[in-house]
Amino acid sequence: MKKIVVIVIASLLLLTSCAGNEAIVKNNAPEITAQVTEAVTTTAETETETETEAPETTAPESSAEEEVKLEGMTFRIDTSKWETLDEYIERKENSGDPIDEETKADIRSTPGIFYVLRNTEAMLCIQAAEFNDIEGFGTEENYKQYAAALKYAQEQAGPGNNITSQIAERGGLMFLDSYLSYADGTDGRICTVMKDHFGYSFILTNTSRRSDREYLYRIIENLSFD
Repeated sequence: MKKIVVIVIASLLLLTSCAGNEAIVKNNAPEITAQVTEAVTTTAETETETETEAPETTAPESSAEEEVKLEGMTFRIDTSKWETLDEYIERKENSGDPIDEETKADIRSTPGIFYVLRNTEAMLCIQAAEFNDIEGFGTEENYKQYAAALKYAQEQAGPGNNITSQIAERGGLMFLDSYLSYADGTDGRICTVMKDHFGYSFILTNTSRRSDREYLYRIIENLSFD
């Protein structure tokens, strides 16, 4: 979780610095353009090569959605599919596989709202970062720039660390869908929504199933904003 959050923060900082410093934008424009082309045109088939399939998660038949507000965004979470962080910790303790105190502290010190996909280890962190210096925030160009920033930050993590991104749309809302894989075999997914000077990141870790992105898509297509 921490390393993916670090990638997100580094990329947000890079995007902010580029937006607030004309010289940086000019100096990096050719390089960023090349990175964006690779980042946003990678096909789903390429992503599939790095992912492993697993049995689908079974969830209770009943569905209960709760509304949660984060800055100017309201999202709906299906509590029949997602459990809170406290519920997850309790589940681990009851199963005889408790989370150590250091890991608990590490998760709780990470900014954001946490949920865990029931009966799995797939953890979702939803974060918001404010951008006041980017004109016309949320354009396709902004998403391309962010895809390039993500790619650059991931590459700095060392060889064997990869990312593929594509601009997607659900419910008329544009967002960036990024899949990360690491040399140590771990991976994650980040869906980023840029809206009203906020960047909202939906970070899913401990999952390698391509189908799990549908859980994020369902949340995104039901978002509302003030």
